[in-house]
Amino acid sequence: MMAAIAACGGGDPPQTEHSPSPVSDFDLPTDGEFSDWTSITEPEHYEADNLWEYMNGQADFFIDYGFLRVDTAEYRHDQTATSVVLEVFRMGRPQEAFGIFAAERTRDDRPLEIGVDAYLGTNVLGFWQGQLYVKVTSFDEGPAVQQSLIGFAREVSSRIPNHPQELEILLLFPEEGRVEASERFISRNFLGQPYLTDAYRVDYIYDDRQLQLFLVETDSAEEAESHFLRLEKFCRGRDQAVVTTETTWEPPTMIVDGPSRMVVFQIDRRLGGAVGMEDLEAGRAAAEVLAASMRARSTAPQL
Repeated sequence: MMAAIAACGGGDPPQTEHSPSPVSDFDLPTDGEFSDWTSITEPEHYEADNLWEYMNGQADFFIDYGFLRVDTAEYRHDQTATSVVLEVFRMGRPQEAFGIFAAERTRDDRPLEIGVDAYLGTNVLGFWQGQLYVKVTSFDEGPAVQQSLIGFAREVSSRIPNHPQELEILLLFPEEGRVEASERFISRNFLGQPYLTDAYRVDYIYDDRQLQLFLVETDSAEEAESHFLRLEKFCRGRDQAVVTTETTWEPPTMIVDGPSRMVVFQIDRRLGGAVGMEDLEAGRAAAEVLAASMRARSTAPQL
């Protein structure tokens, strides 16, 4: 059972490499640790060098998100005989755990309050907490199975030492027009640019017009400015692209009109803006709302 479950482009290699944090102190539950659940397989452990043995088709994707190790085992409920597979993916940083979680959930999944955030599908439940992405899967289906998944996942979450803590950067994105469960973390090559790492993107709908707002984190305002200028130079060199940089605006904003429309600004150590829109004016207006949200957060009193 466990084996079965298992814009712009171009540039040079990534410049930024992030050192992973220490692996979270969490062990798979053993017999008697969870009420009414019995482990029926020995735990298995896979790291980056042998992950392909466990999940050949997705190994590279997880590794790109800072994968360190996965621990997995199968459990059976003593009363219902429902069996589940628990997978605990240990990632290098909390944002990478969120990134895998966000990539795997779908908009058809039911949101739950487990860990920082959770989703429930027909026979699978996933949540993220600290550096961990936790996945509980059953081959059975139905309301009773889903309740078993929820109960088991809550037991796991309660034993993870990391207190559930949302990524503060996601709070910068405005709520109006925000598409539920559309948040994404792109660890590298955002907009096809290898120097744009640690990007967050959220889908929006305004008056039936779709677009995406984004934020890119850097280590300093100087680095963010360098990335802004580098992206501007790249876009100006593209065929069929008209690039306007409005230096009198606050913040200074780059408008790209072409095959890939884009609005980009810089505030302190972050780049922000809008992509994926048909109407540049709608994108610029949405980007201005995002910039205003960032300024409001930066000037709000700290409690």
